[in-house]
Amino acid sequence: MTETSLHYAFHTTQIWQSLFKATIAISTFGGSITFQVIFQQVDGVPQNEHDTVFRFEYKDSRSFLAGAWATFIIVLAVSCVGAVVLTIRHQEIIAGFKTRVPQGWALFVVVAGFIAVEGLIWAFFVSSLAVTAYSNKTGWATAAFTGLCALVTMIFWPVLVSQVVSLGPSTSDVLLLVSNRTLGKQEGDLL
Repeated sequence: MTETSLHYAFHTTQIWQSLFKATIAISTFGGSITFQVIFQQVDGVPQNEHDTVFRFEYKDSRSFLAGAWATFIIVLAVSCVGAVVLTIRHQEIIAGFKTRVPQGWALFVVVAGFIAVEGLIWAFFVSSLAVTAYSNKTGWATAAFTGLCALVTMIFWPVLVSQVVSLGPSTSDVLLLVSNRTLGKQEGDLL
């Protein structure tokens, strides 16, 4: 494996590691907030909206928040497993990303990343349904936006994955490699 391909493989795995770190942070934060709200006494009077046609009951909002909490916990678990697999099976994942279509453990990382991202969007969607009990327009507007985000992610996830897989060394990568050679670093040194 050349210095360029080692750097490229390191860069590709760093992208996935960053994705899992971000989903772990967001799901931990979202899960703690929804868990706290589930057990609090949430009293409220809806905003002055005359139409109650599409409004959920207040007791249903607690069920929606419980569903969002469960989704945050599932995303947290999937992201933790993905990060651990990425660390333990690093070499197999690099080998799986050498082909145009990820194979083996690399495919597992791609699927786990998709589940984590879609799970976060789903948790926010369910949370927005809980908001409709208190503010009908805000809840439905947020639900529509998160639903659109989920749809766009489903459509463009393969495109994003193919871009990550097909990323070759960029100009900055080549400059980094040249500077490493100038500084006398060996071929196996990544940083």
